[in-house]
Amino acid sequence: MQTAIRQWGAPRVKPVRLDPVDVLPEEMVRIPGFTHDLVDYADYFMDRFEATNREYQRFVAAGGYETRAYWSDAFVRDGKEVPWEEAVSNFVDRTGRPGPSTWSGGAYPAGQGDHPVSGVSWYEAAAYARFVDKELPSSVHQGMARRYYEWNSWLIASRSNFGGDGPRPVGENRAMTTLGVYDLVGNVREWCSNEVDKDARCTNGAAWTDAPYHADYIIPKSPWDRDSTHGFRLVRTFDTRERLAKLRQPEKPLVRRDFRKEEPVTDTEFMIYRRMYAYDSLPLNDEVVAVESFEHWTRERVAFDLPSGERGAALLYIPINTNPPLETVIYWPGSSALGNQSVDEEYLAAFNFIVRSGRAVAQPIFKGTFDRDDDFNITYDSIWATPESTKTTRYRNLTIEWVQELSRTIDYLETREDTNTDRLGFYGFSWGGWLAPIVLVVEEQRIDAAVLNVGGLDDVSQFLPEIDTFNFLNRVRSPVLMINGEYDIDFPLETSQKPMFELLGTAPEHKKFFVTPAAHRVPRDVLIRETLNWFDLYLGGEGD
Repeated sequence: MQTAIRQWGAPRVKPVRLDPVDVLPEEMVRIPGFTHDLVDYADYFMDRFEATNREYQRFVAAGGYETRAYWSDAFVRDGKEVPWEEAVSNFVDRTGRPGPSTWSGGAYPAGQGDHPVSGVSWYEAAAYARFVDKELPSSVHQGMARRYYEWNSWLIASRSNFGGDGPRPVGENRAMTTLGVYDLVGNVREWCSNEVDKDARCTNGAAWTDAPYHADYIIPKSPWDRDSTHGFRLVRTFDTRERLAKLRQPEKPLVRRDFRKEEPVTDTEFMIYRRMYAYDSLPLNDEVVAVESFEHWTRERVAFDLPSGERGAALLYIPINTNPPLETVIYWPGSSALGNQSVDEEYLAAFNFIVRSGRAVAQPIFKGTFDRDDDFNITYDSIWATPESTKTTRYRNLTIEWVQELSRTIDYLETREDTNTDRLGFYGFSWGGWLAPIVLVVEEQRIDAAVLNVGGLDDVSQFLPEIDTFNFLNRVRSPVLMINGEYDIDFPLETSQKPMFELLGTAPEHKKFFVTPAAHRVPRDVLIRETLNWFDLYLGGEGD
């Protein structure tokens, strides 16, 4: 199992600034500043490409390995400081001359001047940075340069050097980010300044030997490690030393869960956890509080009482020119709903095609989402700020309330004459796809089929057993379609998507795993085709 660190709590970014021609150093691009942990950071410059063999040769030729001034970091091995002369004597090539481990005779391989320098330790990368008056990026600087990778990783990763037979010349892969940085993922891992505990330093971006989803993970390596997969690129920052020190704090290592080796709780334990989602029968006291008309549907906002004693709400999208009673689908949105203040900010394209197909869609307004966020002040960062944030009773109670609110939405739908709850579907996007196993077990008698759009298991967070979706997976019996992106970094293919599908208790003939070369957004035509076909099959009665 590879140890990795998921980068949590994405910093808030600032607008991109366009520079006049010839203002920036030729080999660098401007990366916009950001706010991280309530501290504002300035724009910074980053190398367009990874440092190359040809560039590193200048350092070697200039006596970089003999110039102590470039090696100002303390050399530490097994908790003990190593003298400079002894430390540098380790940094030799295949012939024993100063240089990267991949070189020979003090020179890089013929014809590889434009390849990224590789086989260098963290100490060598830091010394070279001082030689050229730059610095190793912090893990946050590195992550910010990869901005928007969550959404366009399918485009970048498919052009990046993953699965190759070695590093390739910089820029050859045409894998450019939205900010103009090349090969920020794949090719070679890139050293960052941060420690990982006291025995390792961060590498970021993954190498040609890594799976594409590792691109968004920090992989800790010993600062002495000179593997051929290790390289670097540099930055030039403009913040104070004190501010930069906050970004260079040690990272905390995590081991990702191997769900195939875990055992779910026993049936006796599970029955106790399952009862936590039950609630007493109580009047809905429902009312329609608003009705809006659109081109293809009307949208009703309804309100009703919740088991918590609060007043809950849901949105009901009713297609125009379709005769009731309507097949109905419950929609659980992505986690962006926890940050959006208005439902009109919701990514409507995620489900509007279901309404266009002649079905009603009911969207619970969960506690903490949209306008139910005003008093409770739930945000994405406060809930998932760290992997440990989800292992609290506060988060457990929230999850149970969310599921109960979905159940109350179904209670309400059963009172309407225009919705057919005998054929009820569930459609979960991202967050909704991840929590779907809980929903499908709790509502096994009322939900007939489910589609999980880019859902998966959370393989890095910690959960109390009563809300751990892993404990519900093997107890799911509903027909389930999973639609996922091959390059998804939120729910990686090998460690998240595949285990979820394999461990689903649904009979093999009633579950389907559709993977497409995409990231955390799958192509719309694929999404529409697969989703509607699935609901046609199982809500229309053909799949019985």
